[in-house]
Amino acid sequence: MKTLLKLAIATLILTSVAQAAPKWIKPSKSVCVDNGGTMEGKECKATWDDAKEICSSMNAQLPAIGKFKGMITNCGGIVNNYRVNTANLSYQSCIKSLGFAAGGNNFYWYWSSNVSEKDTSYVRVMDSEAGDIGNEEDNYGFPKSNDKYVICVRGGQ
Repeated sequence: MKTLLKLAIATLILTSVAQAAPKWIKPSKSVCVDNGGTMEGKECKATWDDAKEICSSMNAQLPAIGKFKGMITNCGGIVNNYRVNTANLSYQSCIKSLGFAAGGNNFYWYWSSNVSEKDTSYVRVMDSEAGDIGNEEDNYGFPKSNDKYVICVRGGQ
C-alpha cells in the first residue's frame, strides 16, 4: 500500500512538473551585449537573429505567439485590447513581475519565434503593455532587421 501511495505521489509530481508554466528569462546586460544586442535602460534590444542567439546562449528560446497569448490572459489581460490592458493595474503589475517592460504608454514590442507566413522577412511580435499581438492577416510583425525587445522562455515552451 505504501509503495502504491509513493508511486501515485511521484506520478503527480512528475505530471505537475511536465505541465509547469514557462519561465520567462530576461537577458542580463552582458548576455545581451555579448550576443549582438544593445541595452535600452534595463531592457535588451536586438535584431531577430541576434535575439535567437541571446536566448540560445541562456539555454532558452524566443517564445511563440501562443505563449504570449497565455501570458496575457493569465495576467488578467485581454489579447489585443489596448484600452483595457493599459488601464488594468493588476495586468500591468503581473507582466512586470514576469520581467516584461510596461508603463509610460510606450510600445514594448517583444520578438516571438513566429515568422510571418505572408512574408518570411517579418516576425510576429507582442507589445507587453498593451497585450497586443495583432493578427497575421493585418499585421505581419516587424522586419527581422529591426531592433525589438528580447525576452526568452524555458520550460513549458
